[in-house]
Amino acid sequence: MLASLGGYELCDVAVKPFRFEHDGYLFGLVHGRTSYGDPDHPDAASEYVMLWPNDIMFHPPWDSGEYST
Repeated sequence: MLASLGGYELCDVAVKPFRFEHDGYLFGLVHGRTSYGDPDHPDAASEYVMLWPNDIMFHPPWDSGEYST
C-alpha cells in the first residue's frame, strides 16, 4: 500500500500523552505503570500507554508495531 503513494521516508514519530473527560467518558492516550508484584524484584514495573476509549494497550518496545487488546 505504501508503494502506491510514491516516495516516502520511514522515521520516528513523537506523540504526547493526553487525557480529556466529557460526560463521564475518557478520551486520550494515557501513560501508566504497574508493578509485577514479584517479591524477588519489588522495583520491577511495566510501562504502558492506553488509547481510550478504544481500550488498546501499547507497551515497550515502542517500535515493534504490536499492541495488546
